[in-house]
Amino acid sequence: MTNPRAIGIAILGCGVLAMALGPLVVTADPLRQDLARALSPPGWPFPLGSDALGRDAAARLLHGARLSLSIAASSVLTASLAGTLLGLLAAAVGGWVALAVRMAADTALALPNFLLVILIVALTTPGPLGIGMALAATLWVEPCRVVLLTAEQASRSTPVEAARLIGLPRRTIVMRLILPTVLATLTGVVGLQFGQAILSIAALGFLGLGLRPPTPEWGAMILDALPYLQEAPLLFVAPAACIALTVAGLLLATGPRA
Repeated sequence: MTNPRAIGIAILGCGVLAMALGPLVVTADPLRQDLARALSPPGWPFPLGSDALGRDAAARLLHGARLSLSIAASSVLTASLAGTLLGLLAAAVGGWVALAVRMAADTALALPNFLLVILIVALTTPGPLGIGMALAATLWVEPCRVVLLTAEQASRSTPVEAARLIGLPRRTIVMRLILPTVLATLTGVVGLQFGQAILSIAALGFLGLGLRPPTPEWGAMILDALPYLQEAPLLFVAPAACIALTVAGLLLATGPRA
């Protein structure tokens, strides 16, 4: 039986390879307009056709991939780091600190995440930094909760109790015994959040709240392709397929082993 994780890694590997080598094959400027070639079918010099403004769809797809994945990666890494540190701090100190962190996480979890992202994006400077900040402000909750729960369980395990009895410092116990267990549990959460971030970025672009035109972005490309769905369906299918494959690859690659 094929390992789902291997399939996910293969999908992500193909995506990374396309982003790395794609600009060497598709050298067109993703912002250059040529109205005389608007809605050109796939072929030379447009491998995936051109959009309503005559821009190369393949070039925009590749540049959009770089932007979407870089924003998603930075926001997820920031949120995971913040959530992990808060969870470890709460588990290590306990008492009112753990209670405060747990209450903050529960309060944030009760809020509608995507509406909060929209609100933060509306209040910040438009661009990759604002979108990344908005996503990180909502994605820290799950890593924090998972780390706190896992660290509390690990702190009651036999190896940790034995380490306390022989007088090992708290920092050594956390770094040597608790942190490896936490990181192993956190891998799946990070994969889920990476996929969620990509979907959120695409949704913002589709709603017209993401990166400002003419910056190429998958969600905005889907929105721009809707009026021409009958004439040029590939303009819609290509970015939608990229989103679906990327999220599926992330979920499979970070999921449980078969």
